[in-house]
Amino acid sequence: MDELVKAIEVEAEPFDCLMNLNRAVYLHAQDHGLSALLDGVDGDILLSDSGYLRPLWRQGAYRAIIGETLKAEGLTAEYKMGRSEFINSFLSAFTPFPPDWFRSLRGPFRYRKVSRSAGRDTVIDHEFAARSRLGERFAKLDSHSPRPRSFSQMGAHKIALEHPFLTVGLERYERVASAFGIEARHPFTDVRLAEFCLGLPWQLKTHHGWTKMILRRALEPHLPSEVIWRKDKDSLMWEVNRLILKERAGYFYQITLDEQANLKPYIDLRKLMKFWQDYLTLGDEKHAESIWSGIALAMWLRQQRNIKVNLR
Repeated sequence: MDELVKAIEVEAEPFDCLMNLNRAVYLHAQDHGLSALLDGVDGDILLSDSGYLRPLWRQGAYRAIIGETLKAEGLTAEYKMGRSEFINSFLSAFTPFPPDWFRSLRGPFRYRKVSRSAGRDTVIDHEFAARSRLGERFAKLDSHSPRPRSFSQMGAHKIALEHPFLTVGLERYERVASAFGIEARHPFTDVRLAEFCLGLPWQLKTHHGWTKMILRRALEPHLPSEVIWRKDKDSLMWEVNRLILKERAGYFYQITLDEQANLKPYIDLRKLMKFWQDYLTLGDEKHAESIWSGIALAMWLRQQRNIKVNLR
């Protein structure tokens, strides 16, 4: 735990502060003298088809659509997504794409609303949000969204694969891994594999609600069936962060107190300290993610100040 917390404190980017499941794995790999690790970055998008229902509607393949939504198994059934996928795919298949002039008119209103919501639901200071043009930043991010712009299954999948979230993910994995002398390698981002998967029939990517169908079938000889055909999907990332916060709450709280003056231009301190008090006195974890955001920024600002002092 001491090594893990020390690594969090000197992270190059505050955005990487919550990648502690990965950080723990890389730390363990370093202790065992490993130099590289494989990960599954982009496997979901690469091997789970994107936008395949819209062409089926336009082709009149209604039986296939019902099998993929209302009668689906796998993840679609587990998370009760069938009805919403049925309705949304129908609407997107027969609703014309909004023209650019309409998007430009609607945009400012939409992003002001999103910006207000972000300020209300996070610990971001309102003046800082306005000063940094948070609404425009949301607009820029949203412009990359893989919303339907193509009735082609391959075209829609290509849009999803080109989203900048992939670039951000790769950079974050590699930054965290390099801190431990580990090379993060991403087999699912191999361009040859991406080209191959783009050309696959949709049934080999998603079939009857099962995502990554071709991968499941390929690994059947090598993994237990309860792993291959597991319906639910969990992420341990937040659970690890929750336990780290619980283990070192007093230490992180003191860092937040020490850095209040530096946090003030960016964070609504009154809200953050209220969340801290609820956490420390009542055990209320409702706002734990916001607390972690404050911790991450506090440690990064402290690190930047120490760098300036050392340079002098």
